[in-house]
Amino acid sequence: MRSSLFYEKISQAEGLIIYGAGMVGGLVYKSVAGRVSGGKLVGFAVTKRIGHAPYMGEKVYGIEELRDQRTRSTVIIATLPGHHEEIERTLKEQGFSDIVRVDEELYEELSGEYIAAVLREQELGTEPIDVVCMASDNNSTSGAFLCMAELLEELKKRGVAALAVLPEYGSGESLLQERGIAYTYLPSEHWAVSTETSDREKKGQRLKRNVQAVVELETLLRKHSVKLVHNNTTYTYVGAEAAKKAGIPVVWHLRENIREQGYEFENPELAAELMNASRALIAVSKYLSGCYQFLRRDKLHIVYDGVEIERYYEERDIFREETITIVAAGVVMPLKGQEDLIEAAKGLKEEGIDFQIWIIGNGDPSYIRRLWEQTVAYGLQERVAFLGKQENIGKFYKKADIAVVCSRAESFGRVTVEAQLAGCLVAGAAAGATPELLEDGETGLLYPPGSGAALKEKISWAARERARAVEIARNGQRQACRRFSKEENAGNIYKIYQEILGENA
Repeated sequence: MRSSLFYEKISQAEGLIIYGAGMVGGLVYKSVAGRVSGGKLVGFAVTKRIGHAPYMGEKVYGIEELRDQRTRSTVIIATLPGHHEEIERTLKEQGFSDIVRVDEELYEELSGEYIAAVLREQELGTEPIDVVCMASDNNSTSGAFLCMAELLEELKKRGVAALAVLPEYGSGESLLQERGIAYTYLPSEHWAVSTETSDREKKGQRLKRNVQAVVELETLLRKHSVKLVHNNTTYTYVGAEAAKKAGIPVVWHLRENIREQGYEFENPELAAELMNASRALIAVSKYLSGCYQFLRRDKLHIVYDGVEIERYYEERDIFREETITIVAAGVVMPLKGQEDLIEAAKGLKEEGIDFQIWIIGNGDPSYIRRLWEQTVAYGLQERVAFLGKQENIGKFYKKADIAVVCSRAESFGRVTVEAQLAGCLVAGAAAGATPELLEDGETGLLYPPGSGAALKEKISWAARERARAVEIARNGQRQACRRFSKEENAGNIYKIYQEILGENA
């Protein structure tokens, strides 16, 4: 749908409901808020309202609460496309018939209009900038984005003038605003192609957009006498290309293994050339540093991510109730291995252990559906809750006894550290970087990845040996405070800046 038709549609609606209180819903809200008269916008809707705070200043309803709006309101499905059919089916079951989907074409137009408006109003001036940081995405719940925001906040305290460059519309912008971090938009395409589909030709066409992005960024670098470009992700190269043209050093931050996420470099030779041309390469774990064998080892630094300790830390007692509360937070997808937890839950039920599980996060719709079908097949519907995306994950950690990280290949494991800080006993799959964060039986529990039975045994042991489990959780909390603070992370990266630029970095 074109935006012109969309605006015409909403102008004719008697009432408007935005289905989806997330990134896409936020974009729709920003796009329509100034175009509708007072009272027309009913609010946001979700499938089930579980602890939802207001969003964008508007109330969030469970869709069943809005059945009196069935005949008078247009519902805008404002979620990622993979959820549209299922949501529309739910809406029709509830009696809604006037439904508009935000498809890919409409999303692109609305986000383009929003970015253009921001750039028109933005005044960057000509003030010198020390560091330009190229963001991986623009997602307030992305680990890479959160770590970047915390890093830039700490660098600001050290007198480093930094500018974050966002490649696309998203929810991360609000996080930067809250922290007083300067940012701008530079629409660009990442250079990874899916290993599962033959999208190389399409990717090649989209990458042509980056030619102009490199030109615009080079102009910005020269205009503001930028000293250094910090590439915050493996996925983007635009900053490195522009820095090369401007003769500015690059620090390349490796935060993810794109191969394990189902991607590969569109041009592996160019990737190796640009990354090794950096003055410094930073990997967020020893595990990740070994995933890219072509990297120059003499330029490689291992710097673990930092977390805002005050946001998550809480001294509390766990295992005080008979019912054990288990939380698993993060993107729900096969790589994250949440099926281990469902399998473990089956065994815990058979063993007679009293528990409840919260699975937090959005992700792959087909995988989420498969997990739910597995949950139903095991008769676990009353014990397992799929809570979707939550803005404040910390409050769930602080109510849980155990946090489970089933990921097959975690590059670092921010959710592991967050849960430890909140006082949870963390049980993690012994894969990726998780064994670098957890020592089995000392600061956490480790189990063989893919073995729900082994995970069940770990949880069952904790249920029997509660005093020892509490001790391990406290050890983990102390370790997380010591090793993974945002101050420690920023200090280590600042030292790398100084090595490149001198003491006045």
